[in-house]
Amino acid sequence: MKATNFEKRSLDNVPESSIARTETIAGRGRDLLEIDHKFRCLVDNIDLGIVWIDSKFRVILHNSGMGRLCGKPGIDFVGRHCHEIFWDVEGSCPDCPGTEAMATGKSTVKELEMKMRSGKMLQVRVNVFPTFAEDGSITGFVKVQEDISRQKMMEGALLESERRFELLADACPFMIWLSNRENRCTFVNKDALEFTGRTLEQDLDRGWTENLHPDDLEKFLTAFDCASDQRTGFRLEFRLRRADGFFGWVLGIGNPRFHPDGSFAGYIGSMVDITDHREMEDRLRVFNGELEGKVAERTVSLQTANLVLKNEICERKKIEEELHRRQRDQQRQHEELNQLFRLVRRGKKEWESTMDCVKEVVVLVDREGRIRRCNKALVALTGKGFNDLLDREITEVLEAGPGSFDDLFRLGGEFCHQLSGRWFLINNYRLDEEQIEGGAVITLYDYTNLKLLTCKLQDSNRMLEIKGNQLEEAYADLKTAHTKTLTQEKMATIGQLAAGVAHEINNPIGFVSSNLRSLQKYLGRLTDFIAVQDQALQATGNQAALEAVGNARKQLKPDFIIEDIVDLIDESLDGAERVRKIVQDLKTFSRVDDAEWKFVDLIECLESTINMVWNEIKYKATLVRDFAEMPQVRCNPHQLNQVFMNLLINAAQAIEKEGQITVKAWQEGETVLFSVTDTGCGIPQENLRQIFEAFFTTKEVGKGTGLGLSVSYEIVKKHRGEILVDSEPGKGTTFTVRLPIDSREVSGEGTTE
Repeated sequence: MKATNFEKRSLDNVPESSIARTETIAGRGRDLLEIDHKFRCLVDNIDLGIVWIDSKFRVILHNSGMGRLCGKPGIDFVGRHCHEIFWDVEGSCPDCPGTEAMATGKSTVKELEMKMRSGKMLQVRVNVFPTFAEDGSITGFVKVQEDISRQKMMEGALLESERRFELLADACPFMIWLSNRENRCTFVNKDALEFTGRTLEQDLDRGWTENLHPDDLEKFLTAFDCASDQRTGFRLEFRLRRADGFFGWVLGIGNPRFHPDGSFAGYIGSMVDITDHREMEDRLRVFNGELEGKVAERTVSLQTANLVLKNEICERKKIEEELHRRQRDQQRQHEELNQLFRLVRRGKKEWESTMDCVKEVVVLVDREGRIRRCNKALVALTGKGFNDLLDREITEVLEAGPGSFDDLFRLGGEFCHQLSGRWFLINNYRLDEEQIEGGAVITLYDYTNLKLLTCKLQDSNRMLEIKGNQLEEAYADLKTAHTKTLTQEKMATIGQLAAGVAHEINNPIGFVSSNLRSLQKYLGRLTDFIAVQDQALQATGNQAALEAVGNARKQLKPDFIIEDIVDLIDESLDGAERVRKIVQDLKTFSRVDDAEWKFVDLIECLESTINMVWNEIKYKATLVRDFAEMPQVRCNPHQLNQVFMNLLINAAQAIEKEGQITVKAWQEGETVLFSVTDTGCGIPQENLRQIFEAFFTTKEVGKGTGLGLSVSYEIVKKHRGEILVDSEPGKGTTFTVRLPIDSREVSGEGTTE
């Protein structure tokens, strides 16, 4: 449409100031539209669903995130009923948080389960804020919806992790205490005594309560008694007097103990010093209070800014009146801005000069790791100019390799510059999102000398650790050699003593045996003489003499005496022979230092050893022999006698009252085996791996040295054999020894031992 002459004249008469004001207002309108467009882009690109709903539950405005959360992306909801769109129900929802917010006039938060179009259930957190008109009436509400399904899943995983951690922490050996079923203390470990500075006697029974802070005593005893009545564990923080007299905070954990029959045995508990933790909590609580105060101040300032913005909108009508005055002030403000720019440029140069004086490398990078600013230290390190460094990635400039920006320069740490061979310590100082597009300031501190000293110190520590391990091995070898030496000296002493005793017994027992045989001959001659006398007396026919002799025979019973004397002499000769055999076995066993290797009959060695230890066996066990035919075995018989004796004595000592010991010997191919089986108490499984270790014993103090099986194992190993053990607690134990018939064929060595 063309303008009329009147309109042209009217426009010509309009002042230029009014036209300028109109253009300014139009420009501000365009700025507002651009700001509105940016705000909508920001709202549409966040992960939250945001919707504005009126009082009749119709959608006024929403972002694209709400469509994605509802499973209906790309659909325009404006003007439609919110319950139909988001919850697929007709009418109002009884649990609608918007209804509650409009009813109360306050914001509300709820966690709901939402069904998407695909049928998947989604857990969401809904924040609802009521909207008000200028007269204070409620016009609707704004709903902000957040998907918290992953958060809920992570919270469940966190709860499971905390449960496992608590089970593991309950077994940690810190300060440990034990109580009986009457809740009286029976044991306190060393760490707890050192913490309180008291003795065990002082803390027993109810003495440990003297360490509790008076304000915490009743609370702790109440929790302890309640848990004891319910046979449950408890966990409590309380104050405990330390050795220095001050009270420290500890975390106490108690768990019930039960006997194997299920009856309550008391409690086992632990205590951990958490004084530093409590102090940190107090400081953190103060810091949180200060932070909340600053947040409150910031909130007030934002509210004030919002009020100022409202006032500015109300005063927009006054802008036209003040426009002329502002135009006069623009020239003055322009000059002030030019002065400010000059000051900024000078400040920038001063700051750049200051940063160039710093020895550390200082770099300003954007969120992608590209260099925006740097000081001369980076120029000197890389040998490149400022223009060559700008807009290049810091990892490329320092040749740190791909992926290093995320792994190292974002997180910080150590970095070695390959070209110069220098070590740098990297620190990352992140900037706000509004500053350099969320970039950061990165500093590289040269600590090459410190790194070299650290490497040398680590090398020295490794050498010390190697030397320590060598000393431990040498000590273990020395301990083993010492054990063998003690055993050899002990057996040598026993052998000398046994040889001396055998020699002293052998001479008188020889006299006794010889005299008994002579007495046996003399008794035979006296018996023959008495028979001849009886025949001669019968031949005389003297009745008086025959009658007198008959009466004396009846009264004195010489026939019975002669028969009994014969039996007594036979029994005495048998006993003397048994004593002689025992003495002979004792002399044979006493030659422990005899290093002669020869072929011997192991059955005879077993029988000889059984005679030696028979006194240990006969009162508590029945001995069963199961010997098969075996060839002679090349060995050191005196050493094997020691093995037999150790196994037989251990078998006898394993039987408390009555039992059975079975000794077997048999041949399998080129090896011979013998075993000793008892029906005693057995050996627990956890001790089977240690029974052949020196000084390991399960016997009471004073009843065993722990060397018998260790020495036996070494002897069998020296014979290139093996010793096996099979045990079941409560049923018995079997030791089996396997030996080659000729160890020279097994080892491939010569005849010299």
